[in-house]
Amino acid sequence: MSDAALSFPERVALLALMTFVDEVANPEIQARYGFSIDGKIRTRLRDDGYLTDHRDGGRPGRPYVLSLGEKCWPWCRDELSKPPTRDMPKTYRLLYGVLNNIDIYMRSSGCEMADFFGVDAPRAEMSDTTAAGSPKADASAIEKRIRSAYRELVLEPRGWVGLRSLRERLGDLSREDIDTGLLRLDLMPGVYLQPESDQKSLADGDRAAAIRIGGESKHLLSIEDA
Repeated sequence: MSDAALSFPERVALLALMTFVDEVANPEIQARYGFSIDGKIRTRLRDDGYLTDHRDGGRPGRPYVLSLGEKCWPWCRDELSKPPTRDMPKTYRLLYGVLNNIDIYMRSSGCEMADFFGVDAPRAEMSDTTAAGSPKADASAIEKRIRSAYRELVLEPRGWVGLRSLRERLGDLSREDIDTGLLRLDLMPGVYLQPESDQKSLADGDRAAAIRIGGESKHLLSIEDA
């Protein structure tokens, strides 16, 4: 599949959506990667069948919610094999070098896109034991515990809960278990992790409780219909 018709910013926008797997609102894309998929890029990709979009009237500002169209998953798979080009910024040459390695792994292992990027992919599953051999909690059970703790802590529907408070409420779980549960939840619709906007207000404990996603520390959790 040729990507000659897509500009580099359009290609980057689609790759960003690929990492979210499910539908995602522009504010979450902005929080993770520092840009939104809007204006001409969003319109062009939608009209050409690469993505779908709609307004979320239940959120402030009625942001666009985006997801990859059926046409785009095959495009994303093909893009993994594209070599870096000289017109790319240096950081994106590195990105495409990583994508090429993912392509090599997927071809050698017979792994499909749904296996590698899907919510229920083996990469997101937790093994039965830790490296030390101690039992690990069941993945779905951890997700339920996180949702339950969130409901106990949140003050209003869709409100934000600090990860420090969440970890304290789940004190019997290891940090690794909670992190794995948060990473799985981050792939699901209606779950949002974002940084604290007022970084100066963060105490050392808040910073220590953060989780790194997409190169950014996330301090707050919000879950719709938790």
